[in-house]
Order: sequence, then C-alpha cells, then structure tokens
Amino acid sequence: MSTDPALMTYQPRFMYVDPQFYDLVKADVAAWKNPGPMIGQPAASVVEQFLILENRLVDSDRFEEWIDLFTEDCLYWVPTVTAGADPTTQLCTAFDDHRRLEDRIVRLRTGTAYSQVPPSRTCRTISNLEIWESETPGEIRARCAVVIHEWRVGEMRVIPGWYGYVLRRSPGPKAELSKPGDLRVVRKQVDLVQADVPLRNMTFVI
Repeated sequence: MSTDPALMTYQPRFMYVDPQFYDLVKADVAAWKNPGPMIGQPAASVVEQFLILENRLVDSDRFEEWIDLFTEDCLYWVPTVTAGADPTTQLCTAFDDHRRLEDRIVRLRTGTAYSQVPPSRTCRTISNLEIWESETPGEIRARCAVVIHEWRVGEMRVIPGWYGYVLRRSPGPKAELSKPGDLRVVRKQVDLVQADVPLRNMTFVI
C-alpha cells in the first residue's frame, strides 16, 4: 500500500503490479523448472477439469466468462524468450494485469479491431499435466503442454508451447477442492516454442 498522499484515497486495481509483484513473477520462472511432489486425487482431477474449462472458454469466444476465472490480482503474460524470462528487463508479447485483460476483451468485442477482423478461430489441446502444491499456502502450481490451432483468413497456424499456472483456492487456503469453481487463476505464463522469432498477429488470446 502506497503512503504517497496523492495515492492514499485512490488505489486502482492495477496498483498491485509493484516490485514485489515482479519478484513473484520471476520466482514463477524458476519454479516451473523444478516441480514439487504431485498432488493426489481427487484434487488433481478438479484442477484438470478447471484447466480444460479455462481453455474451452477461450476457444468458444466466451471471454467474459473466461476472465471471471481470474483473481483481481491476476497476471497473464507471454514472454518473448524461450528461457530465462524476466519481465523487468525484456519485452513481452503480453503482460496483462486484470485491467489490461478487461481492455483486451473490450477491444475484441468492438468488432473494429483491425487485426481481428475477421476474428481468429482457435482450438487448443493441453497435455502432459503436472500439478503440485505451491510454496504459498492456498495456491497450486500446474504446468502443461499446449498446441494451439488458429484459423484465420484462409490459413491454419499451429502454435506449440506450454502453460504455467498459479491457482488459488477461492474458498480459502485450507479448503478442500471439490469442484472446478473452487479455483481461480492468479498468474498464467504462456511460453511459446517459437517465442524468440517474429510472430505475426498474435492479437488473439493465446
């Protein structure tokens, strides 16, 4: 919380992106390399169902429902490197807090976003799912491979990579997972196989 008098009476939601927040993001980059012990059933199945839902909503163009799966202090980001990503020193294809995600959806819904006229049609497949407890109480880490097929203006593209998720138990840190609605996305990292080469028109939700 800022102690600057100019900010004391107005704290926009995006104000959570501060130096400590970047430290969390950089810690994520390291954590994806060394998964902890996998969580057991039935919690693992609940996480899997949640991730399937999250991806299906994007492919179904149900963006308003999709963003409801994210926490108010969320991050969605896409590095432009294939290793050692650091958003404090490198450009990103996307680095969206909750406000920026809302802006992205509004822009897509206008029907006048030139780079998405006509809009991309996507179908993504996730696999090789790993799920483990985060070092932060009440949070879970998940990593999975992804292959996105995008169809637009008569051309099919295949975009492979992996997703890294930090998920939060919405009822509370000690709550048992019983259904996908018990989870929310805190941070989602999208690492693309070809992240370090020019990628034309990545204005759809990756």
